Amino acid sequence: MLVNGNQVYLLLQHLDRLQMLQPPLAPGEVVVIDSAMDTVTTVIPLATPNPFSDLQYTAALPQGPRLLVSGVNDFGMLDGGIEAIDPATNTVDTSLILSETTVNGNITFFEVVSATQAYAIIGLLDGSFTNALVQFNPSTNQLVSTLATGLPFTLNFAINNDGELYIGPVDTVSPMPGVRIFDTALAQEITAAPIPVGALPPGWIVMVEERQVALTVHKAGTGTGTVSSTPAGLMCGAVCTQNFPVGTAVVLTAMPDAGSAFTGWQNGICTGTSECVVSMSQEQAVTAVFDSAQ
Repeated sequence: MLVNGNQVYLLLQHLDRLQMLQPPLAPGEVVVIDSAMDTVTTVIPLATPNPFSDLQYTAALPQGPRLLVSGVNDFGMLDGGIEAIDPATNTVDTSLILSETTVNGNITFFEVVSATQAYAIIGLLDGSFTNALVQFNPSTNQLVSTLATGLPFTLNFAINNDGELYIGPVDTVSPMPGVRIFDTALAQEITAAPIPVGALPPGWIVMVEERQVALTVHKAGTGTGTVSSTPAGLMCGAVCTQNFPVGTAVVLTAMPDAGSAFTGWQNGICTGTSECVVSMSQEQAVTAVFDSAQ
């Protein structure tokens, strides 16, 4: 389930109660409920059966805000991937954010950090019955790197505000299962060995800290320039993303380069050419347009 304003999104799957181990009967659906009116407003059919991950909202992608979900379809087959839903139209994009053929495995969990940085747990199809942790580019459907392989069954991971990724495979073989930590900025493991958590494997990991949400700035037009923020954090080239605490009012300032002019903001949050004030109630994205000076 995911809540976006007054809209509640629920994932549904068609199953035969008498054939629990068989593939799903039909592609999954996302049911959209207006919580203010307590009514179902629309049902969005997905392209693939067996939606496996949670719904995730991101405003970081170039195509605008999207709801994302991983559809595994048949386990052991490369016939699924991460689908994207446009919340403005409640329609599914024709292209996958990440396909199972790209990573050669079933995508069971993922998290998008920015327009070019995301991570996923992959159920490998090499006969090992193990998982891998990979980094991918959600804007290009490309695998960037593999951070870990040979992981036992892994439910999820969590990324803190400092960009550290915590993962706890359900290791039922090791006498001392533990948590591993990865630096997402350097794409490498921090822990020399898993951090012991006792005799039981860690399983599901939740990050408890001040919640932050991402503000993404895109640039468009025939000219060039930079966008900075107050509080500090953003100093954008072509595209950049920065996390801010929920409730922060972020002031964006556009500065054109020599020979260019700032012609305005796009994406609906701000208009005109004045400073743009963004209320960080959730992930937000804005586009600054720079054109060649006449």
